[in-house]
Amino acid sequence: MSSSSLQTDLNEAESNRYRLENKASLNKNVSLAIKQAICWSLMFGIGDNTFSLFANHLNAPLFVYGALAWIPAFLGPFVQIFSANVLDTYQHRLKLVYRPVFIQAFSFIPLIIIALFCMNMESNNNSKEMTLPLYIFLFTILIYTLSGHFSAPPWQSLVGDFVSANERGSFFAKLSRSVSFFSLAGQMLVGLVLFMVAKYLNNSLHILALVFAGCFVIAFLARLSSAMLIKRMVETPYQAPASSVFTFWQFIKRAKESNFVQFVIFAAILHGGANIAGPYFLPYWTDTLHLSQSDWIALQACGGFSTILTLMIWGRFSDLFGNKQTMKYCAILISLTPFCWIFVHNFW
Repeated sequence: MSSSSLQTDLNEAESNRYRLENKASLNKNVSLAIKQAICWSLMFGIGDNTFSLFANHLNAPLFVYGALAWIPAFLGPFVQIFSANVLDTYQHRLKLVYRPVFIQAFSFIPLIIIALFCMNMESNNNSKEMTLPLYIFLFTILIYTLSGHFSAPPWQSLVGDFVSANERGSFFAKLSRSVSFFSLAGQMLVGLVLFMVAKYLNNSLHILALVFAGCFVIAFLARLSSAMLIKRMVETPYQAPASSVFTFWQFIKRAKESNFVQFVIFAAILHGGANIAGPYFLPYWTDTLHLSQSDWIALQACGGFSTILTLMIWGRFSDLFGNKQTMKYCAILISLTPFCWIFVHNFW
């Protein structure tokens, strides 16, 4: 047995001993973590998923839609690397999670103000220029993204210590189901409201502004609740494993021999390809195909529904044929999806 494997076993044994001695406080943490995840999913379904629609409401140029994709995709990983380095030095995970989550919650305040301020502004549907509200909108999205990504590494590390290694799979599966359900429910609620505004109020700009302001208020309260739930958790001891310390170039050099490095490169290329066209589907649907915002929400909801319905199918496929085959076939299907929109112009 290698020294790194021995150290990993010793760390897991120490973690198990800690969990037995502090079972009550860790059970409390698990309960709070599930509630926090539900609050986050509501924020994501009602708030985050509404950003592109709000940009469309503000008559944003295509640059803004691209920025909504590259800000989290490009800056997010750098912030997470910085956060992981801070975690190894500071080692107080609750504070590293709570503070940026609190900042992320308050990043919705400027969005609420923009939505209400733009109620009284005349809209020019042919104007696609950068305006002061759009600059503030992008700056707010930057703060929202940086704070959210900063909290991710310490949060994942913290939650991973709440349960033992043999229970983590079922715990995170339960967490994922809860997050998917409430995120989809929030997204569908927004879509239903937008559909009602389009059908009965002829897409009144004043009402739409109130709808977006209401979405951001709910998202703010949900994320603020997340911060309060995290603050109530009990801090658990943390020590950075020696095996986690390596440079970026050391990581890349292991590409030929490491399945994990190859997976990271595969995922990076897949996500990079998706972000070439992904940000511009909404303006294509609304400006070229002339679909309504509620139609866009319905199309997005189809993705959520299909994810929930096919999770078990792909899980069984993986059990029978392996995860590598699952990733290969899914990557091919994902790559073919954009080509369908070249030929499909009918909403149904």
